[in-house]
Amino acid sequence: IYIYNIVHRDGEVNGKVVSWPVEPATCAASAYKASAPKIFPEDALCAVAYSDQVDCFVHCAVRAPVRAGLRRIVCVAPRPYAIDSVPDLIKSWYGEEAAARCDMTYYDNPAHKHHPVYDLGPANALGWEPKLDLLASKGF
Repeated sequence: IYIYNIVHRDGEVNGKVVSWPVEPATCAASAYKASAPKIFPEDALCAVAYSDQVDCFVHCAVRAPVRAGLRRIVCVAPRPYAIDSVPDLIKSWYGEEAAARCDMTYYDNPAHKHHPVYDLGPANALGWEPKLDLLASKGF
């Protein structure tokens, strides 16, 4: 097993790479408040390897069969970059009351607890599947 350091790379500024390490999401000790928000805590739920992202867009735009109409696809990893289950994360980030307003019935099935929150179906229908599980690359 290879353990990789996952980083968010945000380009270059004055010739220096702007990036920072990203750890898998875990439950928050307490729900985020409007007075002390966390900007986009869901980022780990939509993380994807750069190689998968490029492959998805090239595959869906170039290799997939031509069809009339607009294609809307989602490109995410095969499972969220998170140690805890999706329902547990949502409850910890937003509190029980807000989480109760989210339809999480899909995650009632224990086999779905670590499935992506975004629908990979449209990209899958065009023949694309993500290849790199970011969480597995960290040894989980």
